[in-house]
Amino acid sequence: MKQTAKTLPAPLLRWAEERIGAVAAVRDASHDWDRSRVWELEGTGGVSWYLKVSPSEKFYLRESRAYRHVVPALGHTRAPQLVDCQARGDAEASLDAAADGAEKYLARARDRLTEDEWQLIRDHAARLRRVGPVPVGHIHGDNQPRNWMVFEGVLALIDFERARPAACVQDFIILTATQWADHPDREKAFFRGYGRSLTDAERQALRCLTVLDAVNCLAWGPDNGDELVTARVRRTLDRLMREERP
Repeated sequence: MKQTAKTLPAPLLRWAEERIGAVAAVRDASHDWDRSRVWELEGTGGVSWYLKVSPSEKFYLRESRAYRHVVPALGHTRAPQLVDCQARGDAEASLDAAADGAEKYLARARDRLTEDEWQLIRDHAARLRRVGPVPVGHIHGDNQPRNWMVFEGVLALIDFERARPAACVQDFIILTATQWADHPDREKAFFRGYGRSLTDAERQALRCLTVLDAVNCLAWGPDNGDELVTARVRRTLDRLMREERP
């Protein structure tokens, strides 16, 4: 027996209308089982859209990847076209998530920070929430020379275990703290190859993220006996403190 029609939650309706415009009518299109949640949305001009809440993270990842990578090869006349998915929402929220994590690392590294350093980190966590929109995408997550391989002048990447949807600028944190810190020529060369410069919001975000990464590493390095990471982060904090002073 068909279950009672499922109501589309108001936050989901707002999310949909931000992407497709005004919705004139909503129809429950779920399958006849309790975990199925699908709605048909009628837009302007009688165009139909479907909004689905996946029953599990595993199914969500499988289906969203298929729509992003398989459907374009099939052609949009042979399968539905993906307009948007929550992965983009996760990416857009990645800067707030980084700011949220600052307090956890501050608690772990509190006795390794001066009062001024502690305040510097809290200030940059607050600033990160105010930088405004930045480009988002699927980042590598551990972008640094140990994960680069060059074949006949072509750069290849390995080790994708930290790849995820996020603000694109988050892929430059490690490079900022290591490869570019004393070699601005390397940074210029990188962005020539990248194909564009950072936006003002991205530059602000990158500075904040570099500060937050420092406290993350200061919590992790000594706890795991990694003297190289610990020394690197101390240099980063010292440099940032000098730059912040009038």
